[in-house]
Amino acid sequence: PYEDVHPSYSFEASLDANKAKELMKELIDDEDPVHGINEFEYFTALENNTVIGIVGIYTLKKDLEDTAWVGWYCVDLRRRGNIKKSKILNFVIDEAKSRDKKYLALYTSTAENEKTAQEVYEKNGFEITSISKQDKYDIIYRRKTL
Repeated sequence: PYEDVHPSYSFEASLDANKAKELMKELIDDEDPVHGINEFEYFTALENNTVIGIVGIYTLKKDLEDTAWVGWYCVDLRRRGNIKKSKILNFVIDEAKSRDKKYLALYTSTAENEKTAQEVYEKNGFEITSISKQDKYDIIYRRKTL
């Protein structure tokens, strides 16, 4: 939902509490009851004390009651294509269910480096709900019914 946030900075912010606070100040508006992030949390997947993946979950004020959003779902390149990738995505799906959400949503893009992700999302039941045209690529919004 926030195409103006630079991905590398927001990823760093997801790992650094101080950067996260700085970024969230821009995105969370306590005076606005509709827009902005309500809450967020990130999880790391470890194997032998090495981070092999990260996934986040957050809620937006606009659809707080029934929807959770996936934040920064990443898997180490060497682990992609194996069971670890599925476990990480299934973890966030289960997390959304445990929070009594009806839907788990995410956004991705048509950028070449996200092509494989589209297959993963399709395979796991995330349906396209809308596409937002951009200059260099399109933003794809997806949602899974839980």
